[in-house]
Amino acid sequence: MGKEKRVDRRPESLVLIEDTEAHVLFNMLLNCKSIVATTGPLAGVPPTLLAPVAFHGATLRSLQVRESKIQMGGDSFYSMEMRGPVLPTTVQHLCNLLQTNMEEFSIALASHESTKAFTLSGLYSKSGAKSTTEDKENADKDCTNSSNAAFCQEGLSDCGQSASILRRFCSSDSKSLQQFDNIKFSNEIYSWSL
Repeated sequence: MGKEKRVDRRPESLVLIEDTEAHVLFNMLLNCKSIVATTGPLAGVPPTLLAPVAFHGATLRSLQVRESKIQMGGDSFYSMEMRGPVLPTTVQHLCNLLQTNMEEFSIALASHESTKAFTLSGLYSKSGAKSTTEDKENADKDCTNSSNAAFCQEGLSDCGQSASILRRFCSSDSKSLQQFDNIKFSNEIYSWSL
């Protein structure tokens, strides 16, 4: 048990469950009493499953969104705050959306400690937003025996994610998965702080 605790909340603790094995996982989560904490802030709360698509028995939870407009020295600034479980691809999708409509923007990020293993971010470029055949081939070439190789082995080409996002999931470069505090886009260049 001590060995298991050392990988909690780290990328190595990620588990891939598919097909009929998902039903076995649901049964275990529903029926195994030792999985649910009996003390502490999460007492009585079962493990949380996060998925980008609906599954049988799932509950849809929207992010809490708050927006505002700020006037400073004659300039208008717009602010949007999102709270809740943000999936790994959300930051990239948000950056891709904003860069097509704005010349510059910044994003401040604060992760909940227990979700750090889900954080997906990496090196962004203006051309990286477009998905090409070459991108898909490069994503396949990046598959190695790293901890992210499970994603490559399962053939994610038909999962609905763009090639640039799959390339980061499957990359053997440990810097492709980082947790950012701040992302800024200006003059078609991304900069960030960790």
